[in-house]
Amino acid sequence: MSLYSQFSTNKSLETSGITVEYHDENNVDAPPATFIVARSGGSNMAYQKAMDRETRPLRRSLANDAVSIEKLTNLTRKVWVETCLLGWSNVFDRNGAELAFNVVNAQKLFTDLPDLYDDLARQSSNAGLYREELLADAKN
Repeated sequence: MSLYSQFSTNKSLETSGITVEYHDENNVDAPPATFIVARSGGSNMAYQKAMDRETRPLRRSLANDAVSIEKLTNLTRKVWVETCLLGWSNVFDRNGAELAFNVVNAQKLFTDLPDLYDDLARQSSNAGLYREELLADAKN
């Protein structure tokens, strides 16, 4: 296997997004919660530019480890929601009401469910999920 097949990604897919599904173990007949996520990095220049813009005022503090984990987490989540989370379906709030996809609802969802955010953010930073070969295997 060549280095190109191991590390080349689909640049278009990095910005148009991949689908990540979560199935309800207690209700196998329910449609999965589906999220469309662009890559956090790579060809997603919106993400890179937004991160640069949001961290610029904090550069000196970041270099001196003077930014709280909470502030950094909130900033990173804000940028990720605005530039990597492209859509969702079958997402419901705690009371079972369907959540419309928008930035406010996404921020609330990920504040309530930080592990969901962590999982989606981790997947969106995984270059392997945006590789041609992996996508071809998934379709077969």
